[in-house]
Amino acid sequence: MTWLRAIVAAGLLAGLLLSPKLWLSDRVYPQTPVWSGLHPIPAPFDYVLYGALLLAVVAAAIKPDTTAILLVLAAILVAFDQSRLQPWFFQYWFMLLVLSRSESENLCRLIVFSIYFWSGLQKLNSGFAAGAFPWLVEPLKIIPAWVGYAAPFIEAGIALALLFRPTRRAAVLLAIAMHAAILLAIGPLGHNTNNVVWPWNITMAASAFLLFWRADFSARELFLPKQTLACIVLILFTVAPALSFFGAYDNYLSWALYAGNKDDGDLYFSDAVYDKLPDTLQDYVTDEGPDRAGLNIGTWSFGELNVPAYPELRIYGQVHRSLCRYGDITLEVERKSTLLGDRPKLTFTCASH
Repeated sequence: MTWLRAIVAAGLLAGLLLSPKLWLSDRVYPQTPVWSGLHPIPAPFDYVLYGALLLAVVAAAIKPDTTAILLVLAAILVAFDQSRLQPWFFQYWFMLLVLSRSESENLCRLIVFSIYFWSGLQKLNSGFAAGAFPWLVEPLKIIPAWVGYAAPFIEAGIALALLFRPTRRAAVLLAIAMHAAILLAIGPLGHNTNNVVWPWNITMAASAFLLFWRADFSARELFLPKQTLACIVLILFTVAPALSFFGAYDNYLSWALYAGNKDDGDLYFSDAVYDKLPDTLQDYVTDEGPDRAGLNIGTWSFGELNVPAYPELRIYGQVHRSLCRYGDITLEVERKSTLLGDRPKLTFTCASH
């Protein structure tokens, strides 16, 4: 567990250092607070909080009983901007909390199991097999297209195989191979994109090895919580993601990154509005026709913050409202599919707010 705590802390530290603008106020991409009365933390206090967060991660790795400081700082920063609740940050936050307590092994195993299981099931949609997967493995010439249809079952199967002693080590090896393939696909030798999740893949592979390779536990132990924290982990990581299939729980907290099925937001405006936008924002605008320009919120977030946009309607709405001061801007949101069927595309104008 000492090794795991150090690896998780290193993964969190790497993610924070690779996305500095996400944690600071000096940026064009708006903050999306949980309450509209929370305004961006002014300089230099935003730098103070960011620095304190980095130091708190190091402290939590060395001295677990200081983890509460990290948890409080993280909660404050997320309250001021929900976009900071990236899936890797959410996972690291909880794992460090768990690792600061006794009998943490099985809770960490439950977290890792749940991530693999739901990440696999989230890919059971046509958008993954036909779109996300072919793009993802494009640098890996040897992987055939049909693997995209098997990938959801492979990943969820890894999770289930980790639960049972006879299949546990084979599942660990498959998990490590999967993360290695992902790193080759999105890393410097592949698409060279989303580098904030490169350390996350390394952390997940190491966590799978440390938690399961020599483990001796029964599956029943993971799913019968005996303490409050265990109940919280079971609900948030193992139960709640099922609600996302009905549109009732956040996509990224359901481990749907690269699943090919999420809300996607685009902004449209005239050339006159374009001329009023900050220069750094104009770099992400595309020409959509005569007197019509477009801005994909995800592209903007990636470009400026180095993280994907948090793909929820409420976030896109806040981003839209923040830009309405420049003129008439339309927001179009392509909704994710759910088990209840396809949801209609939504359109908002500045007057809608």
